[in-house]
Amino acid sequence: MTAVLLMELTFYTSKQVDNTIFNKYKHNYYIYSKMSGLFLNHTPHDREMLLSAYNTIQTLEAWEILKNHEPYKGFAVESNPEIVNIMEEINRNYGYNHSGCSISVTMRVMHNIAKNEEYK
Repeated sequence: MTAVLLMELTFYTSKQVDNTIFNKYKHNYYIYSKMSGLFLNHTPHDREMLLSAYNTIQTLEAWEILKNHEPYKGFAVESNPEIVNIMEEINRNYGYNHSGCSISVTMRVMHNIAKNEEYK
């Protein structure tokens, strides 16, 4: 006899995620509106992840550090202490829910924002 495990999955609509993000950042609507505009082409889940990273870098005032940094082999194997600290803070502020891949992709997006000075 085979046991079947049924899991109830919850799927959120883009609007539900956007409302969650808005509620999280409503204390500073300027930051919310600027950040959300940068990530419109991303999925709702990725948008929340990227908004969290953007807010963390903004709080750390680390845009110039990121802008002037060139990762040697990519962010997955980063060893620069300043960048590692930024990555650790991003992961902590996202509830330690980043994988190696997601933090690398997030850092690449944040690096592009810093390089293009889209944070100003």
